[in-house]
Order: sequence, then structure tokens, then C-alpha cells
Amino acid sequence: MTQPDSEGNGINLNKSDPSNELRIDPPHTQAQSHDVPNWVDEATRQTQTSPTPLPRVPEPQPDFNARQPAARVTGDALPLSIVPQGEIGTRKLVAGLLAIFLGAFGAHKFYLGRTTPGLIVLLTHLGGWFVTLVLSILTLGLGAIILVPLMGLVASALCIVGLIEGVVYLTRSDEEFNQTYLIGKKDWF
Repeated sequence: MTQPDSEGNGINLNKSDPSNELRIDPPHTQAQSHDVPNWVDEATRQTQTSPTPLPRVPEPQPDFNARQPAARVTGDALPLSIVPQGEIGTRKLVAGLLAIFLGAFGAHKFYLGRTTPGLIVLLTHLGGWFVTLVLSILTLGLGAIILVPLMGLVASALCIVGLIEGVVYLTRSDEEFNQTYLIGKKDWF
């Protein structure tokens, strides 16, 4: 291939000389067959059958901002881990302890990134006690006779659910915990 320099002389870039000297060739008026690869010559040569070239239709560009559907996970393919392998055991331990000690408030759900179930547990617990307080005041304490033991049962049930979830978290293997709760995002038990 010949490339002109600043004075208009051609520099042959394809030819190598055994003497390793730079050789300057005069510029060619027409491309020589040994200077241009065959595929370039064929691609740039116009055909005689079509006098006017067809307009080029631009190819559609991919939209990288569009949401792509998530790939389906088959039984033999494991999805990529969200949490590094060394932190799975720590996340499992913290989630289990939060479930055992603060499970009635949904702290373990929030820690695992499950906001909706965490809000359900938290609002059931705190909202139940708030309703009990308001109705007890409105009924001058008579509503408390029924509502406080009832809300005690609800709070106890939430504590038991948290205790069970904490034990389930702690007894699972790290891989199973990662697949079920971190990647699979299972809400309950």
C-alpha cells in the first residue's frame, strides 16, 4: 500500500526490502494489484450492471437502555452470586441472629433486602399495638381487657415466626442460604 508523504512522494508500506532501508516510491496514479488486497479491490469496484448505487439502509442500533427479559435458570445452571463467597456465612449468621432476637419487628427481612415482608411484620406488630392503645383509650380501658391479650398473642406469633426463621437460616448450608434467600429472594421460611 502506498501512502504519500508531505512532498507528494509515495511511501510503500507493504514492500519489505532485505537491506532494511526505507524506500520511497513515486505515487501511483492507479492502485497496483500487488498493493491492494483482493477483497478490498472487489469491494470497491463498481459493477457495470447497476449504474446507480442503491441507497444504504442503516442497520438498527441496539437499545442498551431497554430492559431485557431475565434469562431463565435451568436446573443445572446456577445464577451468579450477588454476595462474595466469603461474606455469605457472615450474612447468614447476622440474618439468623436478627431473626431470633428482632424477628417480631422484621429486622432480618430488611437486612436480607426483602422490604415488603419486613414492612408487613413491622406494621403488624407496631400497628397492632397502636390500634390496641387507641381503642383502649376510646373505650376507657374496657377494650384493653380483650385487645391486650389478643395483641400479646399476635406479638408472640411474630416472635415464634422470627425464631423459626432464624433457626432455618442458621441450619442451612452457605450455598443453600445463598441460593434460597440471597439470589432466590424467598420471603418466608
